[in-house]
Amino acid sequence: MASSIRCFVVIFALCFSLHAVTNSQVSAQPLAGDDTPDFDAYARALTALFNEARAEGRMCGEEYMPAAPPVSWDEDLARAARVHSEDMSKNGFRGHEGSDGSSPSDRIRRVTDRFFGAAEILAYGGRSPEAAVFLWLRSPGHCRIIMGGQYAFVGAHALHPEYRPGNQWIYWTAKFARNPVGGTGAIRTIPELDRFEQMQRLRGKRVTVYANYDDPRTQPLLNDIFAAGNGPYAYNWNESGYRQETDLLLEMAEYGNIRPNFALVKMDKRIMLDPQNVNELIYRFEHDSRQMLPDGHQILSQNRVFIWGPRACESCARLEQMLRLSGNRPVRYYTEDARSLEFMWSKVTAAGAYTVDANGEKMVAFPVAEIAGHVLTGDITLRALIEAVR
Repeated sequence: MASSIRCFVVIFALCFSLHAVTNSQVSAQPLAGDDTPDFDAYARALTALFNEARAEGRMCGEEYMPAAPPVSWDEDLARAARVHSEDMSKNGFRGHEGSDGSSPSDRIRRVTDRFFGAAEILAYGGRSPEAAVFLWLRSPGHCRIIMGGQYAFVGAHALHPEYRPGNQWIYWTAKFARNPVGGTGAIRTIPELDRFEQMQRLRGKRVTVYANYDDPRTQPLLNDIFAAGNGPYAYNWNESGYRQETDLLLEMAEYGNIRPNFALVKMDKRIMLDPQNVNELIYRFEHDSRQMLPDGHQILSQNRVFIWGPRACESCARLEQMLRLSGNRPVRYYTEDARSLEFMWSKVTAAGAYTVDANGEKMVAFPVAEIAGHVLTGDITLRALIEAVR
């Protein structure tokens, strides 16, 4: 059976074609005497397929994700998923931001306040739950969410308001969430450490907290870190510069579309989301955190990076800020300066890193960056800089 699907994460889309689907013991059948599927059954079938995938460790891109406990179906998450599927279908768009500007976490909070640390995966296309899960697992960002051991619950929705032969592309929305606040679920119990043990575990570690200062959970977390003998660097992400920095850290740690509810904490170049207190902070650091930098990040500390671009180049500023967050001190050149522009073109021409337009004029995509003699242009990531030197 052939089908197609489009999978979405925040900022960019990944498109795939499916030529064969995996065999599975779970299948949602069309309604008797009708070619239209039972979409509720399709959505619920995703739970068993997710758990089948989580039962064994697997590679998600370049990252190995170990086997994870099963997730349980949750009606509140399913309701939030339904809202977004219907919104996309009704208003003719595909993406994580709702037509009213809502985020995935916003839509969950409108239904329930039981969860924290939620994630959303979307797809448009695919004629069965098996096809959707098969292709989600082929996308590293979606795969990491499906395999995330921190998630204990899932709710999903499948929708096609005009399903018929030749028009069978389905809107799929699945929402994963951590343990409900005050509840129990498929994650390990966080050990209770006394204050001396907390101080020992945090000793020598630099803790940086980016948080929503309007959230009542923020100040107790900061107070608890102080009481454990660690004076954290604390920034209010409601201030635009720190909101941008928070988003960059999430991007660097490859969190995909996962967003914190009230706090992102950076400790020893690892990142964790929404710890409620020091005990949870320590637990998350050891079991549920992400490395802030890609493998081989030592290359960035060993080599100076040079960046060229106009003063108004937002992608240039973004690359510069990511490098500074990584510990690199890049050198920034502005192409409004004639000498800087000439210097840039000498590098670009020698590397052949340019295109030629219809008039024979050389063109280059900004930012332009050089590391250890290697020249890169256009959409440059930290991983791309590292791979250029390797």
